[in-house]
Amino acid sequence: MQEILVISEKENIILTVDDEIVAVVENENPLVVAVGLQGPSGPAGPAGSSIVSYIAGENLGGHKLVILNSLETALYASGNNINHVNKIIGITTGAAAVNTQAEIQTYGELYEPSWNWDISKPLFVGLNGVLAQSPPASGFIQQVASVITPVKIFINIQPAIVIA
Repeated sequence: MQEILVISEKENIILTVDDEIVAVVENENPLVVAVGLQGPSGPAGPAGSSIVSYIAGENLGGHKLVILNSLETALYASGNNINHVNKIIGITTGAAAVNTQAEIQTYGELYEPSWNWDISKPLFVGLNGVLAQSPPASGFIQQVASVITPVKIFINIQPAIVIA
C-alpha cells in the first residue's frame, strides 16, 4: 500500500506519496498534518480484455459474433449481410435469451474448451454469428480474431473488406 502524507506549512501544502513529492499547493492558512494509507485494490478484471453488456435482440448462443442494431440491442452478425460491414462489436461470452443482458467481449483473450481451431488460420465473420476460419465467398471479409491455441483466441476486430 502507498503511504500518503500531507504536510501543511504556513505558506505551502506539500503532498507526498511513498516519499515522493507529487504536489505543492500555496496555502495562506495552516492545516493539520494527516497520514493515511491507500485502500485495498478492487477485484481484477479479465486480463487484457473488454466486456460490455447489451440487451439481446434475439436469443443468442454463447461464443457468437454480434452487432448492435439501431435500438442498441445485440443481434447475430453475418458475413453475407452487407449491412453488417464494420458493425461487429464482439463475441458473446455465454448464451442470452431475448430481452436479457448479453455479455459481449470486444477485445482480448477468450477461452472455450470445446473449440478445436487450426492455429495457422485466423477467424473471420461467418454466417449467423458463427466464427469461421474460411472467409466467405460473397458479402464481406472481416478478420475478428487470431487463434492462440486450439481452445483460445485473441479478439481484435479488423476493418471489413467488401467483396460483393
